Amino acid sequence: MRRSFAGLILLLVAVSAGTVAADETPSAVFDVSGWRVDCTTKAQGLDCAAIDQVVQRGTNQQLAMMTVRLPAETKKPVLLVQLPLGIAVASGIMLTVGDGAPQAYPIQTCTQAGCFAGAALADRQLALMRTSAVLRLAWGNLEKQTTTVTMPLSGFAACYDKLK
Repeated sequence: MRRSFAGLILLLVAVSAGTVAADETPSAVFDVSGWRVDCTTKAQGLDCAAIDQVVQRGTNQQLAMMTVRLPAETKKPVLLVQLPLGIAVASGIMLTVGDGAPQAYPIQTCTQAGCFAGAALADRQLALMRTSAVLRLAWGNLEKQTTTVTMPLSGFAACYDKLK
């Protein structure tokens, strides 16, 4: 059972990586939901986040989800990226905002829901996200293939302003 499950994950990763890596025609391969604000009620009040996600066209399989939130404890922006299982965990992810330099983020954990990377969002990175047109996420899989997705940032600034 374990071997067949691992094989299925490798197959899914290979298929999605081969399809999404064709960055020349991203609109034919995946759909980006657009930035939105989602809130949940907690004991200390509302906990809101700016969220955007990328799904594979046809299957609606989530390939990446970006979340920016302001934790009540610190009021400092935090970035969380969710990716599918089967990625090369040791390599982490690369995030490039606009024309800025690529920034590496380590994978912190993987669960049944996917693999997660995140960190405090530096003021410079946040400013780039507010003013740039796109960001690019890149990660490797177990076959050493790189998957890159481009996400528009239109609407991010307005969503982030709602978080404050």
